[in-house]
Amino acid sequence: MKKIVITAALALAAFTASAQKGLQYDSLSNFVGQNPSLYKGQTLYIKENAAAQAAKGYEGFGISPDFDRGPYGRNVYAPVKSASGTTVSNYQKLKDQYVTVTNVYTHTNEASTRNAISNYLQLVDNDGETFYYGYDAFTPESFNNTFVVVGFFEKSKSALIGHEFLFTGRETQSVENYKGLRDLASGSKRTDVKANTSWRCTDVSIDDSANPRVVAVLENPDLGKVYVAVEDLQNTSSPNAKFTTSGAVAAMAAADKQRSSDQQRAYNDRLAEYQARFGETNGKLIADGKVAEGMTKEMVTLAKGTPINSSNFKQNNVDVEQWNYDDGWSFYFRNGKVYKTNYVPPYKSGFSLIDPK
Repeated sequence: MKKIVITAALALAAFTASAQKGLQYDSLSNFVGQNPSLYKGQTLYIKENAAAQAAKGYEGFGISPDFDRGPYGRNVYAPVKSASGTTVSNYQKLKDQYVTVTNVYTHTNEASTRNAISNYLQLVDNDGETFYYGYDAFTPESFNNTFVVVGFFEKSKSALIGHEFLFTGRETQSVENYKGLRDLASGSKRTDVKANTSWRCTDVSIDDSANPRVVAVLENPDLGKVYVAVEDLQNTSSPNAKFTTSGAVAAMAAADKQRSSDQQRAYNDRLAEYQARFGETNGKLIADGKVAEGMTKEMVTLAKGTPINSSNFKQNNVDVEQWNYDDGWSFYFRNGKVYKTNYVPPYKSGFSLIDPK
C-alpha cells in the first residue's frame, strides 16, 4: 500500500479546477454504473496499476468513440503490444495523468457495439489532447482499476478522516480483495484483529496492488495501522457491515442532501419567475424543460437552451424556422411562435451525446 501518489496538493488543485466550474460530484461511489453522465465535467486520475504495468499498458482507451478493445484493436490510443500480444495503450504515457471528462457518448446500435461497451468517455489531458475511454457500465473493476474520480477522493477524505469506526468482524462485503483488514506496511490480512475494536480514520489513499482502490487508513493505538476499501466505511448502515459509525457516512449523505436541497431551491426560484412572466401552465413547462405550441423563441430558449442548429424554409409560402436539439426534439416556428413539435429518438444508431447540456 502506498501513500497517495497524486499528492495532496495536486489532487486538491485538480479538484478545485472542477469545483470552480460548479461541477460537484454527485455520487458516493467511484463507479456510477449505468449513469456515466455523472462523470461529465469531472477530473479523473489515471492510477498506477501493477497489472497494467506488467501488461505494458492499459485497456480501454481509443482515439475515437468507436474502437476495438480486442487483440486486433484498431484506433487504440497510444498503441503498444502487450506482453500477451494484444494492443493496449502505453502505460508510461498514461499513468499518473489527470484528464477531464468533457462529454459522454453512447452507442445503442447493438449490432455495432463491441465487447458490450456502449458508452464512451471523452477525455482531455492537461496538454489539450483528446481521446476516449470505453466505459463498461456493468463491470466496476474495469473503471475502478484505472481511474480515481478526484471529486470522490476529496469527498471521501472530508467525510471519513477523523471519524471513529467500530470493527464488527464481519466478512460479508462487495469488495472481495479487502475482506478483513489489511496491514498498512505489508498489505497482508490482519487476522489477529478481533471484533469490537475501535479505529480512527487518519487518511484516505490509494492501494497500488493489481486491483487498486481508494482506501481508508485506520489507526488503533494498540494494533497499529491498517487499511480497508472506502466502500466498507460507507456501508455502515447495512446489517452485514464490517464497521459501524455514528457520523462519517452521515456526513457524506448530508452533503448530497444539501446539494439536492440547493437544486430544489433553484428550481422553485426558476418556477416562480417563469410563472410570473408566462403564466402558470407555460411557466411550469419551461421550468421543467418542456415546450408547447404557442411558445415564443425566448420561452423555448429558456426551456431547452440554444439549439444545436437551425434552418429556414418556406411551407405553403409561409416562412418557417426549425430549431433542432441534441435530445431529439425539433421545434417549428411561424410568426415567431411554435406551431409544431417533433421528436425523433436520437439513439437509434451511431453516437449521440448523453446529457449534452
